[in-house]
Formats: sequence, structure tokens, C-alpha cells
Amino acid sequence: MSRAKVYKSHGMSRVLCGVDSEGVKHNEPNFAADMRLLHEGVWIDIPDDERPGFPKKVRLRAWIIIVAADYLAAQSLLPTVESASAHVFCRACLYNSKHAEAGRPFSWHKSQAPASGACKSARRAFSLRNWQELQQLLRSLVGMSGARREQVMKNNGLNKIYFAFHPDLVPLIDPTNIAPQDLLHLFPDGLLRHEGAWLIYIFLKLGLKLSDLNLAIRRYSWPSDVRIPDLHEGLSKGAKGGKPKSSAMLRMTGSQCMHFALHR
Repeated sequence: MSRAKVYKSHGMSRVLCGVDSEGVKHNEPNFAADMRLLHEGVWIDIPDDERPGFPKKVRLRAWIIIVAADYLAAQSLLPTVESASAHVFCRACLYNSKHAEAGRPFSWHKSQAPASGACKSARRAFSLRNWQELQQLLRSLVGMSGARREQVMKNNGLNKIYFAFHPDLVPLIDPTNIAPQDLLHLFPDGLLRHEGAWLIYIFLKLGLKLSDLNLAIRRYSWPSDVRIPDLHEGLSKGAKGGKPKSSAMLRMTGSQCMHFALHR
């Protein structure tokens, strides 16, 4: 357990694994060392059910199965960038927001891309990350010049070579799937905040009044533990061309956004 400022100052790999940003290992107690011990097995005493009052020795082994963390925390444990605004921002895939296919529906349902002579419909713009390829890339970065390395890392959505949740430090994990996307922050507390605001702007543009919408929200029979706040005046302000502002968002928690969307 450490304060957030300690993680920010020294990095997750140093605090959790005793490895600094240059890959130097320090001889100090850390979480990863404990996980390596547990991987081998630690002998402990527990009560013996067959001999009441006596202990028996058992070998305790433990591994990390999954990491539940929000976007920034999960990215900081891995070599991936810590900004959702980066053009390659996903820790699980190589989605590139600047790619020509980025905005096309169903691109994810196309098969892996082109053996020679493959038809155009057989191509897929983005692939899932896998540890074998990521490991090869990270190893190649070590010997690269600074400028070249920076460009390659940027193109692959990476910001560090040495990171906390590496299989050599924390046994039996796969950095490309150990931390699934945090659905709360991705959808209700993320996309829905903006998309809900954009939809409200369109409704107001079509003639609905904010006061009527707020009255309807107050009169609606929400679940007993849900309180939806009034929509704020800023939602009626758009951008040039009669479009909603890209930065517009609902002033609601993730839970409130979810209930509002489901009952809207």
C-alpha cells in the first residue's frame, strides 16, 4: 500500500516490483517478490480437522487471475500509454483512431488481414494484442536510438519498456489480457456522459424545452435508490454548424448515467 504520489513519483514497476524505469532491479521488499514466492509455494500451518487441537502443514500457492482497475491505473501497470486521447490508446488491441478504418462500422467483424490475393472484405484494420508480439517489440526497443524508439512506441501506444505486470516479475500473467476494460468508466461514466449530452442537445434543437425535460425527470418513477439530477443549462449550447459541443457531458455519476439511459 502506497500513496498515489509515490506511484506517480517512482512508477508502478518500482513500487510493486522493485524495478526502476531503466530496468534496474533493486533489492527491496515488494509485491512481485511475494507473488514469486507464492508461485513456488509457501508452507503454512492450519488447523488439522482430523486431529483437533493440532496444526498441519500445507503448501499455499497463489496467482493473479485478473486485475480490476480503472483505465489509468491499468495502463500504468502495463507498457501502454496512460491517455485515452492517444491515437493508439487500448491495452488489449491496436485500434488506431487516425486509421482510415477507425470510424467504419463492423470493421471488428472482418477477418485477419490480407494474405496475398485475399479479397478486400477479408481484411481487418485492427488486431488484438498478444504477448508474443508485444514482447518481441519491447525487446527491439531496448537497442533503438531515442528518436526512433519514441516514434515506434507512439505508433504502438506504448510509453514504457519496463513495467510492473511483466510475466518475469509477476508469474503466469499475460499483460495483454490480465486487465480487461473497465466497463463502468468506459460506458456509463465515459461514453454515456458525452453521448447523452449530445442527444439532449439535439432534442433541445428540435424544440423541446429544458424545463419540460427536468420536470419529466422529477416526475418519473425512478428506482428507490436512484436520484437523477436536473439537466444543466450548458447542454443547450452547441458548436459551430448547429452541432453539439464535443466536450459536452451530463453532470451525473456513472450509475446515474446508466439508469438515465435505460429509462430514457
